[in-house]
This record gives sequence, structure tokens and C-alpha cells, in this order.
Amino acid sequence: MTEVAETKIVIAKENESAQEVKAVVSVEEAAASEQAAEVKGIKDGADADLAVALPALEEAVKKVKAINVNDFYELKVISTPGKSIVAVFKTVL
Repeated sequence: MTEVAETKIVIAKENESAQEVKAVVSVEEAAASEQAAEVKGIKDGADADLAVALPALEEAVKKVKAINVNDFYELKVISTPGKSIVAVFKTVL
């Protein structure tokens, strides 16, 4: 055999091996794309939930910062709530 013929045989075998690897890679690429789409869906859902939760959290933080400690001491002094306070709580509950 000539050197050219031998090289053609080697190239043909390498090409065949490359085609097999390409087929495996194509399958793995499809699976990875599917997983990426699923993860993107989960991320988008989480981002939407976060967009709703963050304003509520910020509002809660503002309310907590607005609490005056002296109001708690004032409430502690009251042993029995007045009738108007009881009526308000009954209405709310």
C-alpha cells in the first residue's frame, strides 16, 4: 500500500470515530438545553415571587423602624384595657 492509501484509511477511521462522538454530544446537548429551559422557568418564577415579596419586606422594615419603645412601656403600665380598647380589638378580630 502506498502512503496515501494508508492515510486515507486512517482519516476514514478517525472520521467515523468523530461521527460517533458527534452523535453522543448531540444527545447530551439536547438534554442540557432541556435542563437549561427548566432551570430558566424556575428562575423566572422565583424572580416573580421575589418582586412581590421585596416591597412587602421593605414596608415591614419601615413599620418596625417606626415602633417607639416608649409605647411598649406605656402599654405595660396598663393592667386592664379600657372598654374602648376592648371594643376595637373585638371589631378587628
